[in-house]
Amino acid sequence: MNIFCLVVSLFSGFPLLSCLALPAPPTNVRVSEITATSVRLTWSYSEPEDLQYYVIQFKPKNSKFSEITGIVTMYYSVRI
Repeated sequence: MNIFCLVVSLFSGFPLLSCLALPAPPTNVRVSEITATSVRLTWSYSEPEDLQYYVIQFKPKNSKFSEITGIVTMYYSVRI
């Protein structure tokens, strides 16, 4: 299990610590249907955590990083 913690210093002088358990990464990640402008990603996830959605981060050649959020299936076609 991955843990993400954030410490914020408040004006009162007492720091606030907030920690979240991050889900495990997906498994069996596959890339298929590769074209000049898109790829299809598929993956598995078998952990017991209740996931709300997936996030895909990618960086096209000669471009900035991009992020796609709100994916609720275990597949997605990314247009680059």
